[in-house]
This record gives sequence, C-alpha cells and structure tokens, in this order.
Amino acid sequence: SLTIPVLGQSDPAALYTVRLHFADLRDAATATEMTVQLKSGDVEKEVTVTLPTPSGPARPTTIDVTRMLVAKDLSVRFV
Repeated sequence: SLTIPVLGQSDPAALYTVRLHFADLRDAATATEMTVQLKSGDVEKEVTVTLPTPSGPARPTTIDVTRMLVAKDLSVRFV
C-alpha cells in the first residue's frame, strides 16, 4: 500500500479525481484483473482494473476515480 499526503492539517476535505496509470509490461497470454482500494478517513472506494490480453506494443491503461472525498491523506492499496 501507499499513503500520499494531500492536504495540510487545517485544510478542509475536498473532492478530487484520482487518475491511476498502469503500464502493461507483461508477457502474459491472458488478461489480468486487479482491485485497487482508495481510502481517506471514513471514505473508501474500490475499482477493478482489467489489463487486456497483450497484443502488439505495450499500451498504458488509465482509470479515473471521480469525486473521491479526501481528508488529509489518501491511501492506495493493490489487492
């Protein structure tokens, strides 16, 4: 997991868009699926990321998690 300080001690909670970038460098013959958990205070969001079966040059995958309420720190955990 990873914890990112976003706001200062006296800053109010705010809504953010969290953009996750994935570089697919696998030599796998099948698609890969993973879950990413985002948490800040009592707010938790979970997204499923699917990296398709590789074909041709590696391509990045980007996922936007919108309206994430962040209060101070944001924790990112790959499940």
